Amino acid sequence: MDLGEAWTAWTGLPFVFAVWAGPGAGDPVVAKALEGCLAANQGRLEALALQAEPTDPERRRRVADYLSRSIRYRLGEAEERGLRTFLQRAREAGCLPPAPTVPYHADLV
Repeated sequence: MDLGEAWTAWTGLPFVFAVWAGPGAGDPVVAKALEGCLAANQGRLEALALQAEPTDPERRRRVADYLSRSIRYRLGEAEERGLRTFLQRAREAGCLPPAPTVPYHADLV
């Protein structure tokens, strides 16, 4: 079973697989660097797919599709709720210690 599909079926929320997180994630300098990286590379997804799959056009198409359609590079309200719900349930299940909120750059995922 697909983890994202199972989570959405269970909670009605999207599953967030990754975020930029950690002590410096909320730092404006770090946020600016992440925004710059996104801006510089978002228009290069086809080139990145070609670099990843230089010899197989079908695999290259799938990589480009994944980069452009499967990954959401910004958190919306639903993704924020999904992430908070996941962390809350993981803590309730004893999988995460009760800890302060981990700072993350909410605009880049």
